[in-house]
Amino acid sequence: MKTTPKIIAPLLKNIPDDWEIKEMWEVTTLLTNGFVGTATSHYVENGDGITYIQGYNVIEGGFNLKGIKKVSKEFHEKNKKSCLKEGDLLTIQTGDVGITTIVPKSLEGSNCHALVISRFMPKIIDSRFYFQFFNSILGRRILKKIETGSTMKHLNVGDMKYLQIPIPPLPEQVEISNILSTWDKAIENTQALLEQKEKRKKWLMRMLLTGKKRLKGFEKEKWLKGKFSDFVDLLHGHQFRKEDFVPAGIPVIKIGNVIGYELDLTDLTYVAESRENEFSDVLLKNGDLLMSLTGNIGRVIEIRNFRGKAFQNYRVGKFVSYDEKVLSREYLKFLLGSESLLNQFLNMANQSAQANFGKQDMNKLNVTFSKSLEEQNAIASFLEHIEGEVKLLQLKLGEIKKQKQGLMQVLLTGKKRLKIKK
Repeated sequence: MKTTPKIIAPLLKNIPDDWEIKEMWEVTTLLTNGFVGTATSHYVENGDGITYIQGYNVIEGGFNLKGIKKVSKEFHEKNKKSCLKEGDLLTIQTGDVGITTIVPKSLEGSNCHALVISRFMPKIIDSRFYFQFFNSILGRRILKKIETGSTMKHLNVGDMKYLQIPIPPLPEQVEISNILSTWDKAIENTQALLEQKEKRKKWLMRMLLTGKKRLKGFEKEKWLKGKFSDFVDLLHGHQFRKEDFVPAGIPVIKIGNVIGYELDLTDLTYVAESRENEFSDVLLKNGDLLMSLTGNIGRVIEIRNFRGKAFQNYRVGKFVSYDEKVLSREYLKFLLGSESLLNQFLNMANQSAQANFGKQDMNKLNVTFSKSLEEQNAIASFLEHIEGEVKLLQLKLGEIKKQKQGLMQVLLTGKKRLKIKK
């Protein structure tokens, strides 16, 4: 093994004088991979199997156990080196390199696949501290220094062994971990509330947009069934050529500019202002509804708060007209995001060699809606209120995470010191 390095990594030069710097092999009793190879033949369906944690089960600060697999006891016995203990750190090795979680008591005895397992020496290390450290900005930067690969990033355990990390005194590690754990609890509680709100919104949309649940006062209104193309028209964008693009002018929206339900305007291409009349029908304006025709098919965003922009036809389309006497505009926004339509979009995409969507597909979409515009508007108003509650919780969650990250930056680097009770 290497001795403690004489040359300290630049990222660690400003830590406090009473903090040590060591390499990972010096402070761990185990630093290894989970099983690497094909384990599918060892999966078992019965309850006697051993929980088998994979990269997609690991999230920052916890686990996503949806779709968790189990392996046979025989496989587990042959791969005891990756048998997990409470307090072990699991770090994603390929893809989202560096995302780290800590093994709770409930998952002790599980096995894992292609994850870096770090088991620290308990007499000098509180593993909770390094769970926080590797998920901090500094920790990610340090891990980034040793990742390999150009397209698919990867973390080698051999490099991880010689990774330099700061070592505060154990009582300080414990105190910092305790403080950050309270923020984790606040994040966890807020996420749980957000998930409940989102589930409620999804359920209400499913019930209200199909007439299975009616708002008070509208119980006797009739509902209609029809094809979406009967009252909504979809316009494809302009087919720009490579030579159409210029350094500045009218921005062009592509599928990569649609992130979630918002526009990301940080990476745009442009066409000349002087050619505006050539494609005036594909300029965007406030209030336009823009639909993804490839990738996240059916994803709809509303254009707002910026000047008209052009868009490309093989990427996105917009709804240029709809019968306002049949469909309320606000109701249409929710109808486009409904579970029923999204499932139809997905089915069409799965049946196609190219995940695409065009005007001809509009004829295949079935919808149900209230004949009463007043009921449509009431439903839209109710759902907007629920959506507002969801957005408030999203903002609150983002703010808590931001505050925690700020605290991590000063506590995990020693810029802010805690008074430790002796």
